[in-house]
Amino acid sequence: MKPLIIVGAGGFGREIQWLLSQVNHQAHRGVEDMPQWHVLGFADNTAEGRIAGLPVLGNDQWVFDELDQNQVRFFAAIGDSKLRQAVAEKYLHHGFLSVNLRWPGAAVCDDLIIGQGSVLCAGAIVTSQVKIGNFTLVNLNVTIGHDCEIGNFVTLHPGAHLNGRCKIGDGVEIGSGAVVLPGINVGAGAVVGAGAVVTHDVDPGVTVVGVPARKQ
Repeated sequence: MKPLIIVGAGGFGREIQWLLSQVNHQAHRGVEDMPQWHVLGFADNTAEGRIAGLPVLGNDQWVFDELDQNQVRFFAAIGDSKLRQAVAEKYLHHGFLSVNLRWPGAAVCDDLIIGQGSVLCAGAIVTSQVKIGNFTLVNLNVTIGHDCEIGNFVTLHPGAHLNGRCKIGDGVEIGSGAVVLPGINVGAGAVVGAGAVVTHDVDPGVTVVGVPARKQ
């Protein structure tokens, strides 16, 4: 089993702990061709004690001082895109590597290309020739259509739907239940509100809401 720490002991960190328990269970049964992880615990700058059955090991500096970056991997379990980027870059700077995680049984096409530190949560569906960058969160029941290109540090909230040939820039957040129609480009740092239907390209850094989605 490979040693791993979960960075962030909040709600999303607990969800990642649950995902890892399911991965280990399936791997132990030989159901999935996945590595088993020895989850050492959480790293968190404010939490203490035990959370979801795992110890809070210490803060980020404790990790850098006490753990071997050549042996231990990390997963940045932080829902906010900007904060996740800041944490991930700090850990990478100290020589730690991250891992990709996937809920067992998630419907994922074999030709998926995905960077490090990203996660496909329960109910995710990813179809043909999709590219996903580093440290991107594909949340519960998200669907991603063919030929989509998704950047780094993107957050797709529960139930978001990307139709085919969409391009999603770095740091984008797409809200729960939002729909991005085929071939749409969403520029870096943009925010798509929950339940929005995106019918036209979205400029970088812009927030759009509504049906059809318009600049806020």
